[in-house]
Amino acid sequence: MVATVPTGATATVKELAGGQFEIESSASSSGPIVVEVPGGVIELGPGDSLSLVAIDIKPGGVPNPIKLTKKGVVAVAILTTRGFDAAAVDPRSVCFGDAEDGLQRDCTEAHGRGHLEDVDRDNDLDLVLHYEALETGIDPGDAKACLTGETMGGDVFAGCDSVVAMP
Repeated sequence: MVATVPTGATATVKELAGGQFEIESSASSSGPIVVEVPGGVIELGPGDSLSLVAIDIKPGGVPNPIKLTKKGVVAVAILTTRGFDAAAVDPRSVCFGDAEDGLQRDCTEAHGRGHLEDVDRDNDLDLVLHYEALETGIDPGDAKACLTGETMGGDVFAGCDSVVAMP
């Protein structure tokens, strides 16, 4: 993660539980703080924050194989941790897919909503979303996929996980 901070602005990076980070920006008349996250760039305005969240592609599966030549959906779980409540996510804001080019990601959940489920068996509810594999922009050979989104309160988050993308 790389952040570009304009003159006169400040950014505070805070490490949260579970290896998550949050970036908070200060007011600035010089422009936004630009944060490069895996797979895209997010601009933070005064008072905005970005949380890096834990996700699990194809929950319970390793190494997360994704077949790109047939129709099908990819399940992606946004995990609840001490620092992030997945139930607060606005499913309509989440875009999932290609790690290198955020513009190729699928921003339409396949069922029009997500569902809450404890996918990591830690006694809290995670948000599971589904995306059409062919619409994600993931290419054969890709080793990572990412998502970005917002909570119902407008907080921005991003997360990535490994994949094995197969034709």
